[in-house]
Amino acid sequence: MTRVLVSISHIVVAMAMASTALWMGLQSRVNALWETTFYGSMSEVTTSLLLGSVLIGGISIIWVTVALAYMVGKRWAAYGMLLFNSLFMLFPSPFYWATLLFGIVVVTDLWKTRRRAPSVEG
Repeated sequence: MTRVLVSISHIVVAMAMASTALWMGLQSRVNALWETTFYGSMSEVTTSLLLGSVLIGGISIIWVTVALAYMVGKRWAAYGMLLFNSLFMLFPSPFYWATLLFGIVVVTDLWKTRRRAPSVEG
């Protein structure tokens, strides 16, 4: 149950990030249309806004994929979840306490599902 809760919370945040990327992309397209119509070329700010929206959209797609894989029990996805948790803890975020809690849950899940060495009795 905790795995589902952690996955759903990550999916919600990733979808919010995807909607931000969508709005950034829309804003950059409107800016590009305006600038090319009136000035003849796009500014560097509009270009970086467009590239940033593509980058954020790609990250959110990868994040949703990792969260869904973690929900169904893929072990490699737990390491991806730890990566996203650590990225959240590096940047100022209002979700810092939840990120720390979810990181602890993922680490304990990794510990419980670790591969144990075969016992050698001689």
